[in-house]
Amino acid sequence: MAPPFGLHSNRRYVELLIAIILLLINGKVSGQQGPVGGLKSSFDPDKGFDEIIVTAQKIEQPLQQVAASVTALSEEFIENAGIKDVSSLGLYTPGMVVSTNGTSGRIYIRGIGNNLDFLGSQGAIAVHVDGVYQARQWGVFYDFVDVERIEVLRGPQGTIYGRNATGGAINIISAAPTKELAANATISVGNFDQLNLKGFVSSSLADNVSGRLAVSRKSHDGYTDNLVPGSKNPDDEDLVTARGEVEISSGENFELRFLGQYFSRDVEGPAIVPTVDGLAATLGAQSNTDPFKVSQNTDIFFEADSHGLTAIATWSFNNGLSLQSITAQGKNVVNYHLDTDGTEVDAVHFENREDHEQFSQELRLYNDKSESRWAWQAGLYYLDEDTSDTGVVFLPAFGFDIPVAGDIDVEAIAVFAQGTYEITTGIGLTAGLRYNNESKKMTSPIFADDRAKWKDWTPHVSLQYQLNTDVFIYASITKGFKSGGYNVLGGGEKVGPEDVWSYEVGSKIDWLENRLRLNGAIFYSRYDDQQVNTFTGAGLARIDNAAKSTIYGAELEVFAMPTSTMNVGVTASYLNASFDQYLAADPFLGAVDLAGSRLSHAPRYSMTFFADHTQPLASQASISTHLDYVWQDEVKYDVFDNPSTNQGAYGVVNASVWYTNAKRNWKLGLWIKNVADKVYFTSHAKLNFTPEGTLSWTGDPRTYGLELSFDY
Repeated sequence: MAPPFGLHSNRRYVELLIAIILLLINGKVSGQQGPVGGLKSSFDPDKGFDEIIVTAQKIEQPLQQVAASVTALSEEFIENAGIKDVSSLGLYTPGMVVSTNGTSGRIYIRGIGNNLDFLGSQGAIAVHVDGVYQARQWGVFYDFVDVERIEVLRGPQGTIYGRNATGGAINIISAAPTKELAANATISVGNFDQLNLKGFVSSSLADNVSGRLAVSRKSHDGYTDNLVPGSKNPDDEDLVTARGEVEISSGENFELRFLGQYFSRDVEGPAIVPTVDGLAATLGAQSNTDPFKVSQNTDIFFEADSHGLTAIATWSFNNGLSLQSITAQGKNVVNYHLDTDGTEVDAVHFENREDHEQFSQELRLYNDKSESRWAWQAGLYYLDEDTSDTGVVFLPAFGFDIPVAGDIDVEAIAVFAQGTYEITTGIGLTAGLRYNNESKKMTSPIFADDRAKWKDWTPHVSLQYQLNTDVFIYASITKGFKSGGYNVLGGGEKVGPEDVWSYEVGSKIDWLENRLRLNGAIFYSRYDDQQVNTFTGAGLARIDNAAKSTIYGAELEVFAMPTSTMNVGVTASYLNASFDQYLAADPFLGAVDLAGSRLSHAPRYSMTFFADHTQPLASQASISTHLDYVWQDEVKYDVFDNPSTNQGAYGVVNASVWYTNAKRNWKLGLWIKNVADKVYFTSHAKLNFTPEGTLSWTGDPRTYGLELSFDY
């Protein structure tokens, strides 16, 4: 009888992890005492919810005193909810939608984002990993490993985060090295031959030197069957992630951190489901309505390798000032081949390779508010980015191919400052301003070379009032800016910049001795020259600037601790986002007036409910359960009002149960995602030309497994 979950195919990795676990158990016997790491509770039963310290404004602040909409997810919640990468964040963040277009992530917050992934495009949500901006959307879907917390800032972040943050920003903060020896080893197995191995070790390396190393390897078989004889099943995935840090301190005045990360993703796929057969049907393609059965005759694959190095130096001065330098270099290589007709006939397929390098430098001077009524920061930012792309759209049905190739060099420079002044006790005024100067150069063997530069000022003003120890209210005005660019993988057209003005009023309330937390906001935004992706009659992407849009809505986060062993939460969002002016070009219908039409990736309503319960047992043991239900209203995945590119309202249930033995520092859990096996689509693409019609990407089916974790 074969081992369960297909462990025979990964035996060497299991043996390696067992060896690590035995080593940790031996270390435990040596005298390590008490619970560590993820085994701690996130709240004190006697004091209510803990004070959460965030760096959403690049300075340490209590979450309940940040004059902005911020969702902060702790390490424990990330683990219990099974949040594996950026694609899962939208489930627990009001107003956030992540569309997974096969191999890439399209992130939207409050209806603002970008649905184009190729060269010449740029996201509207700035993703930062340990303070470093990730320029390409391919690079933001790496595996979450050894993460301390994640912060999602909703709404424009033009002053502090600047570049491409018209919709918001995501901060991913890794766990820091410890002076005491700490380690973890975790193994998880599940259906579809899932095998996840991860672990970390952290310790002092010498006087004033500490280090941390985390590694992860995750794999699973494909969720979709390929009906073409001799073809591989798509969605088979293999991820390898490694992250390391060395921290050097010199007394209390200087700290130097070196961080490195590596990520590799190898996918047989993705599976592309044709919901409209078009020309493929006339060539003999069979109709198929099962989203988990495809007929793809072309060898499909996606390979990505990414690595980055970061040096963070911080000097602290006696007068309360600090100076921080963040120097970072990164490289991404992406190679993929898609069967874009999604059928067994040879109609259309696409092969492409992208090479990307980036270098960034940020200098930031800031003060410690504890010694002054002012809290301020000022800085300089520089980014150099080079992206090259080579690909071919194969059209055997037409007897010709379309080559696509080009190179885009980016140089971005910014100067920024922001300060908060305490006018009187409990009342503060914040003002900030950023100057953005960005130039781009396009070179291509297909289109004429060109160079352009865009400049813009992005201000921020907010007024905050600490009404009492329980109630904090604020009002803000912010501008976000995203520079223009070139559509190298389309018609080579130049795209203008976009900007958004956002007005927001919010409150953060802790009641009932910190056992009830209510955070809410209402907002109104004016979105000008929005960069929108459509497809031309040749099946290539086109980027337009939509004239004007209006976005308004409300968000609410409620967290309660009804008993000392339970906490529950509800997040909800209402969003009204529509074009005021946009005369779009449809390949078949010609000019289409989309005024009054909803923006894509902007569901009117969304809601998440979750509950955690911990039942203490004898000998420092406990049983914890986690349950969440995520519901999303109907959403458009395409700019045009085409029913075939809409996803209807749907809900997904996830659950897990954990047995924790804090005395022995081990944990065993059973988890299940998409309990009801709900079928839904994470993206639709209306390519608007005869050979392909509408293509769809399917969300994960029901998955489940067991996880065993040891801490030292």
